[in-house]
Amino acid sequence: MFSKTLLQKMHEKVLIRNIILVVAIFVLTFTLAACSKSVSGTYYNQKNKEEYLELKSDGTFYVKEGGLGFAGKYKIDGNEITLETSIGMAAKGVINGNTITDEEGQIWIKE
Repeated sequence: MFSKTLLQKMHEKVLIRNIILVVAIFVLTFTLAACSKSVSGTYYNQKNKEEYLELKSDGTFYVKEGGLGFAGKYKIDGNEITLETSIGMAAKGVINGNTITDEEGQIWIKE
């Protein structure tokens, strides 16, 4: 019998490429959604529940500590988080599961 036509072979390659592309988009979307969900939320100071850090899924934060409130944006690099206010103040911490440990050793627990 005759082998597949060139047009049929091209169609198969396009179909396979499209399937791979859809799977890659799904995996990337799921991964990004899982990351943002796992970090966003409210973390309370382990020693003082009146102090808290709210990480929003849009990359912004609000923290209430020592009777003062600050807002700004946060960035995550690996397990390190950096909070930066609009006036240039910055603080860093380490994310470990549902906790963040700040530069002073304070532990903030997500609830």
